[in-house]
Formats: sequence, C-alpha cells, structure tokens
Amino acid sequence: MWLFWGWLAVASADAPDGLRPVMAPWDAPTKWGAYLEQAGRPADPLACSVWIEDHVRLCLRVREGGRLRWVTAGDLAAWGLTQEAAVDALRAPSKVKLTAAETLPVEGMNGRYLRLVDGEGWAAAVALHPAAAARALGPDARFAFPAGTVAVAWPAGDKDLDKAMAVGVVELADEQPGEVSRMVFRWDGEALVPFAEAKPTEVPATP
Repeated sequence: MWLFWGWLAVASADAPDGLRPVMAPWDAPTKWGAYLEQAGRPADPLACSVWIEDHVRLCLRVREGGRLRWVTAGDLAAWGLTQEAAVDALRAPSKVKLTAAETLPVEGMNGRYLRLVDGEGWAAAVALHPAAAARALGPDARFAFPAGTVAVAWPAGDKDLDKAMAVGVVELADEQPGEVSRMVFRWDGEALVPFAEAKPTEVPATP
C-alpha cells in the first residue's frame, strides 16, 4: 500500500510555477557536464528531451525570484517529476504563448513568415506545437530555431522565400543569445525533420 501511495504522490506532483521550456543545441548536455566538472561540482545532468534527433533538444529552466536557471535531473527528482511530466506540464501554457507569434512580411517580397520571440524561452512553443503552426502555413511548412529566444516558420514552395529566410536564420543565430541550430526543418505531418542547412547568401542546400 505504501508503495502505491508513494507512486501516486510522484505521479501527481505539480510543476513549479516558474518552469519554462527552452530550445537548446544538441551538445548542451555535454557542455553542461564539462562546466560542472571544471567547476568541481558533482555531476547532475541537464533536464533535456531529444526534440529533433542530432539537432535540437528541449530543455527546462525555472525562474526563481529574479533568476532564470537551468533545471537538472536533480531538480526533477526533488520536485517528484519525470522529464516527460515536466514537458507535458508546459504544453498548455505554451499553446497560449503561441498566440503571441507575429505574422510578418519579408522585405521586398510577397511572402510572409511566423516569428515568436521570447526571452524567457517560450519561443519553444513553436516546437511544442508545430502542427498548430503548420495549419496556418500549409503543408510541408519550414521551421527554424536559430536561438533559444526565437523561432520562425514559413510556407513551403517558394525558393526565393527559402533563400531570404535562410539569410535571416543565419543572422538570428549570429545575433541572438544562445544559438541552437542553423538547420531548417520541415513538418512532415507527424514530426519536425531536417530539410536543409541555412546558408547566409544562398538557398538552403538539402543534405
């Protein structure tokens, strides 16, 4: 009986109010581990999920007072949360954040694109709900996560638009804090999959 109630307590644990998602580069856990080792601190892995294999991870941060810090496996254990439960707790609030995404014109073109900027990490809402974004953009929509603070998406089928957005993705990766990936992804109806690497002055070249 005790084991049952213990499991129930863990399963029903609430996520902290300050919990935030953030897109992170694939090597974020490795860099975090190296940082802890160099600082002489005990190993405590980042709380991250594989989001796009070999390219993007979805990690967690928490706002505590005026400080926004990374969440670790140790934090999740202390809160009685699994990684999956923590991410699930962010799905509903991130869907609300997605409504703040802007639809913007591309300078000198008829094309438009979707952009969500958020310094707290809620730009990850685009990655958490790609199907919702794709419904507004059409089949095979393109997505990019150049930094943890910004996500962009645009319709497929226009190479000139792809070229313009590729330049924009590179510029955002260079300018925004916390570079994530310069890869362009597409929504295949079920998942975000790699499409091409963004280049500064040319149409993304499919790998």
